Amino acid sequence: MSIIPQDRPTFKVIHLYRCNALISRETFLAFQKMYDEIVSTIANCREEDELWLYVRSLFDFDDYADVVPINAANLSIIFNPVQVFMNAMALDWNRDISIQKRIKPFVYTIQAARALIASQLNVEPEYIAFMRNGSDPNAVINNGMDFGHGDEVVVWNENHPTDGESAWNIRKDRFPNINVVVLDLEGEEDEDKIVQKFLSKVNKHTRLVTFSEVSHLSGMHLPAKTLVDKIHKKNKSVHVHVDGAQTWGSFEHDLKDLNCDSYSGGSHKWFLGPKETGILYMKKESVPNFAPKDIGYNGEMAAPPCMPDEPLPSDCSRFEMIGQRNDTNLIGLLYTADIMGLIGFERIGERIKALATRLRDGLDKVRRELSQRVFEVETPSELSQYHGIIVIKFADEYNTAADGRKRKGRKKGEAETEQPELSVVLYDKLYEDYNIGVSTKKGNRMRFSPHIYNTEGHMDRVVAAIRFELMKILK
Repeated sequence: MSIIPQDRPTFKVIHLYRCNALISRETFLAFQKMYDEIVSTIANCREEDELWLYVRSLFDFDDYADVVPINAANLSIIFNPVQVFMNAMALDWNRDISIQKRIKPFVYTIQAARALIASQLNVEPEYIAFMRNGSDPNAVINNGMDFGHGDEVVVWNENHPTDGESAWNIRKDRFPNINVVVLDLEGEEDEDKIVQKFLSKVNKHTRLVTFSEVSHLSGMHLPAKTLVDKIHKKNKSVHVHVDGAQTWGSFEHDLKDLNCDSYSGGSHKWFLGPKETGILYMKKESVPNFAPKDIGYNGEMAAPPCMPDEPLPSDCSRFEMIGQRNDTNLIGLLYTADIMGLIGFERIGERIKALATRLRDGLDKVRRELSQRVFEVETPSELSQYHGIIVIKFADEYNTAADGRKRKGRKKGEAETEQPELSVVLYDKLYEDYNIGVSTKKGNRMRFSPHIYNTEGHMDRVVAAIRFELMKILK
């Protein structure tokens, strides 16, 4: 079946902008030419290599003159056509910011983006709220619920700080009687035992269980659906929140099938979207249990309700009363969702997994080649237990003083040491000498997170660089 660009939501929204004189003729024609090419090329790609070669061309970084990003777990690059249009639109809109011109296209953009993203997640649009990032919806979860004496919240110790022990201990300032139960899996990789460890923390006092679908620390991919089902079976009144910061956009999601009570994600990581955009999904029956974090105008550009005559909305729009937004981010979110949907989230998931596996296999080979145990791959080896994040842990005993760098002690008042951690040395070497951007983590660790803008050559380049630098250090 042929795909007609003019029938797609992105084209309809941008055509409306042109009809309302919100963008220039030049901006519209440039968009139309590029958009037609993207839709037709992706729709007609029959070979995987051909598809990924074209997808790579949609990102504007040079393989050697620029830094190659392998750090999607922190921040990803936006599709270049999306960024170019956002820039042009911002300049055009700056000529006339009157409400008469903006309100209809602005509201239509939000509605179109919400409908498209909701369809990709298999939920109703009214139960998706657009937030400012991935941390913002977590703030709704840990600020919006009322707690009584003895209520318990279960958090995984590998959650992001905005959804983990730190955030919930701050929450205790307002509700000192809640009990924050921190779960440490202690390296457990057996799926049944992982589930049982979670269930062991759930009891009649548990109000909420929250966990990251994929850990930003170890790369572990939890069995989210099984966890949600088992937790609900043990205590049907528990609200289960899944933090999708490291998964939204990285593989296909069916939130109706997952059956979580809420789900959050930011678009600037795996979704490849603009910064300062994110989502919160919440089940219809759970919405009344949470108060909004912000009180501003909503996605209809309408003032907040004047209670009690106008009660809070009963859908997720109650969490979207965030006031003024960056208008260009919303069309960027829609345009990105459109391209990601054209490629296909199942296909994207397979590509990310293949790149991560190639990188992992290469690092494992280097580890075996070395005469000493310089590092271990901490991310679980079972295919179902990792996705796009690979974390390695370096041994602490290797002398790096010859590198010439110094680092301060990690604890306040601790004397400065002469030797930086091996992870820090290699992190800087990859950036300065090889134009590769990755991430370091606490405890002498390094994290890699490739995305669809990466190639097999990028993975091999990282492996070769680490092999060469470690061989030098061991000499």
